[in-house]
Amino acid sequence: MKKFIIAFLILMLIIPSSLFAAKRFEGYESGNYKISIRIPFELPVAYYNQNGFDDPLSHWATWSELGYKNNLEFALEIDYEHFMTEKISIGGRLGYHFAYTRGDKIISRVPLLFNVGFYPYSTANIEVPVTLGVGLAYMSLRGYSMATMFLAAETGFSWYWSDNWGIGLRTGFHIVPEFKSGANANNSVTFFVPITAQLTFRR
Repeated sequence: MKKFIIAFLILMLIIPSSLFAAKRFEGYESGNYKISIRIPFELPVAYYNQNGFDDPLSHWATWSELGYKNNLEFALEIDYEHFMTEKISIGGRLGYHFAYTRGDKIISRVPLLFNVGFYPYSTANIEVPVTLGVGLAYMSLRGYSMATMFLAAETGFSWYWSDNWGIGLRTGFHIVPEFKSGANANNSVTFFVPITAQLTFRR
């Protein structure tokens, strides 16, 4: 019993000292990484069609003319970043986006991006990143599917309540060009403004 009490007291001394000795987060270093679960709400703000619409001179449609139900696309994404320096990261993003047309047909999109991040401001609790992404998206609508480009530019902020866990908001532009082989007149570009909430683990 006496040995147990001594071992218990030693353990109680070691645990607090090891906690205080742990290195606090003081900024990113080469080798740090982040994993984020993201919930974007994509606002379809503009659409360009090379062929034009009813008026041959009109190539643009905006907000309420795009045919999205509630003018909204929903999404779920996972994002990974690996820091090369204290301010530069590279990584990737995989997501699933979906929306309904006003005729209740589902539009689905699966983007896969390569990202580069720049962190002009970061502290133990607050960070402000700028990220650029380029990749592909597999899109499906009414039995028709195709692969398109997917371009992203985002900024925002994150707040960390501990060294490892934080929440954030992001916004920017997502651009989806559609190039149709053999039908160049039907090439188009859709512009989205994302409003994204995310939960992040960093180490």
